Amino acid sequence: PCKRLVQNGQSMPRYLVVTPTHLMDLEAHKTKLNVANLKAWNDLLDLDKVTFNRNDQHIVTFIFKAKDGGKAKGYMYVMDEKSLKRSVECIQQNLKALKA
Repeated sequence: PCKRLVQNGQSMPRYLVVTPTHLMDLEAHKTKLNVANLKAWNDLLDLDKVTFNRNDQHIVTFIFKAKDGGKAKGYMYVMDEKSLKRSVECIQQNLKALKA
């Protein structure tokens, strides 16, 4: 579990799922247990940059290249240290395998 930060400063509870090929952002369903709504789905090969906030090491931003040549999309999350480290490690391993 983590929180996604949006432009107005609000944080929304989310689940960040790293698969061998994608990074998914899931929002738990408000009434159904073990059900989630897919909020974002991005190809790991489109991941352009991962940045960490200097003032708060628990804040990470994933920036993805736009497929149509448009403006890049960035998603900002707040995670505990263990989840953040594991997520970044999984992304790095999966990218290495995809590019091999």
